[in-house]
Amino acid sequence: MSTKFEFYIVSKSFQYQNGISKEEIENGIKSLSVDYNYMNRYKETDKMFVHKDIYNVIIFPEFSVIDLLYSPKGRQHFDRDVIFSLSNIIDKSESTTISTSEVVEVLLNQHNEKNVYALFCLHYIEEI
Repeated sequence: MSTKFEFYIVSKSFQYQNGISKEEIENGIKSLSVDYNYMNRYKETDKMFVHKDIYNVIIFPEFSVIDLLYSPKGRQHFDRDVIFSLSNIIDKSESTTISTSEVVEVLLNQHNEKNVYALFCLHYIEEI
């Protein structure tokens, strides 16, 4: 029997951090996309989950994730491929009601040979 991997997108890791440039955000999303596409090759055993609160996170000054993905303002300000990549990651991930704190406090401590739980983040979060 193969090991199952569950990855949880951490909404808070998409929150804008002072001093980060648009290019750094775009490069981070491109990097996440490479990882996501690699994991997606193993759909039978790897699952990606996202909480709907990610859409309200401010990813860049004056832009929530939903603005970046679906507004004309987002398409004017951000690279088309970056928008597509982030949309692909979020929209194709399974929805979850499990909060980040539940993932960190409960699931990450329940690794075993059959199940591995991990976080999928854009920016480093010190308190995790």
